[in-house]
Amino acid sequence: MTTPSAASIIQNSGLLRSHTLADYVNNISHDQPNISAPTTTTWELPLIDLHSPLAHKSLAAACRDWGFFQLQNHGLPRQVLDGLRTHAHSLFELPLAQKEKAACCEATNFYGYGVVKARTYFPNAWMEAFDMEWTPDRRVRQHVERIGLRGDDLKNFCGVVEDYATGTEKLAVQLTELVAEGLGIKSTTFSQYFEESSTSTVRMNYYPPCPQPSKTLGVLPHSDFNIFTILLQDTVPGLQILKDNEWITVQPSQDALVVNVGDAFQAWSNTRVKSVVHRALVNPNVPRLSVVYFFGPHPETLIVPPPELVDSEYPMKYRSFVYREMVEQVFKVKGKPIFESPLQSFLL
Repeated sequence: MTTPSAASIIQNSGLLRSHTLADYVNNISHDQPNISAPTTTTWELPLIDLHSPLAHKSLAAACRDWGFFQLQNHGLPRQVLDGLRTHAHSLFELPLAQKEKAACCEATNFYGYGVVKARTYFPNAWMEAFDMEWTPDRRVRQHVERIGLRGDDLKNFCGVVEDYATGTEKLAVQLTELVAEGLGIKSTTFSQYFEESSTSTVRMNYYPPCPQPSKTLGVLPHSDFNIFTILLQDTVPGLQILKDNEWITVQPSQDALVVNVGDAFQAWSNTRVKSVVHRALVNPNVPRLSVVYFFGPHPETLIVPPPELVDSEYPMKYRSFVYREMVEQVFKVKGKPIFESPLQSFLL
């Protein structure tokens, strides 16, 4: 039986609209406040070795204190990561007319190419994107074929995306188990809900050189609404996270993956892990690339903390809800001048 994805729920609501690159370039918002320069800070994102016997404790601590961490020895081969970067750059370097063959121009078509595809909170960000559904239905080939790739180009592109998605899907489930162990509960407390179905998307983000980087951002401040987001960066820095009211730039690593907690996992853990606001800067001289794997449960999964995570120190903070409600709430708060977490609507 085919299960509905979170994206299909959004599609049916008619909330999605697409913009072409030309539209965005002609309508870039110059009335946004100037973007502050990257902060000089001594903070460094936790770097966790997945091979460490104490990885579960390190992960739980990083998810609690930071909501972000870098992961090494994650199991994805270097050649897959390098190949993915190469193919992603090649995709965005194609002529605009060719990319727009795969444009998501209708409310019923979430996947494919678009400008500011991550328009949940930021309709005027300086970014292109290409989205491919991975679960519950694996449709990478269908999305890529619309661009016009054929033969070895199609095979090689799809192959490296599928290798990356297969690895990150397995990794995301493993992380839920390790974090559960680190919280002192049964390892399968969360992962059991992903045995039959999940909702996940692979998105390639491309931030072209911006002539006025002080006037806009690649991605405006926001949190992710899912369980985990796994990010592969290229060599150009741009990702920033907000910690203690300070923007911290995450330095790219050729081998490490960046992972962050989503809103749904914060609620599911009863705030034992936290979702953190982050953003992306743009560069005036060189493009920046990232490839993101968004991991979430089936839309009808009930998000309610296990009893072991509720006590006098951590009383219930959010009402129970199904994941679909979180997705719907995300689009109710979109477009506001100041970011508003969708979690606010579930507070007790």
